[in-house]
Amino acid sequence: MPSHVLAAFNENAFLGGPNAPLQATAVASLTLLVKHILTVFVQGGARFGAGMRPPEDVCFMPKAGKQSFDGTAKAAERGNEDKALKKALQNEQRWTRIVANDLENIPLGLIIAWGSLQSPRSPPAHVVLVLAFTVSRILHTVTYAAGKQPHRALAFFGGVLAVVGMGVNGVLGAFAKK
Repeated sequence: MPSHVLAAFNENAFLGGPNAPLQATAVASLTLLVKHILTVFVQGGARFGAGMRPPEDVCFMPKAGKQSFDGTAKAAERGNEDKALKKALQNEQRWTRIVANDLENIPLGLIIAWGSLQSPRSPPAHVVLVLAFTVSRILHTVTYAAGKQPHRALAFFGGVLAVVGMGVNGVLGAFAKK
């Protein structure tokens, strides 16, 4: 390829050129939004399985059995010693904790990502850190759902370090002499 064509491609390519930090932050935001929506849908299904949906929601999944906010209606229907119900209750708790962890970490991570985008000391570092945060949060969900340790902890701390890195990169950029 001629060098001027290659230069034009690199300048306008995804995650290339001066728009790379903005592109990475936008793609990460959309990716984490889709991940959150999917996670909430899985959690909703787990809540049906455990009988922990509002009673009126039984009309959406009648085969899921009785529903109550605390799961007691299904427990009374199936018995407290039902192994499948116990497993469903544990699964519901796992997905509830995944969603809670996401709600504790993703909004702040994205606030730092968009804030540090305004003045990154190193735009390439911003791209790497935003992608690391996104991958870490996805891996955290996957490993939490699968019950894998220390993988879950490593993914969690990878996300935390990426957010701290984005924050430091943004602060250093804000105080850099231009």
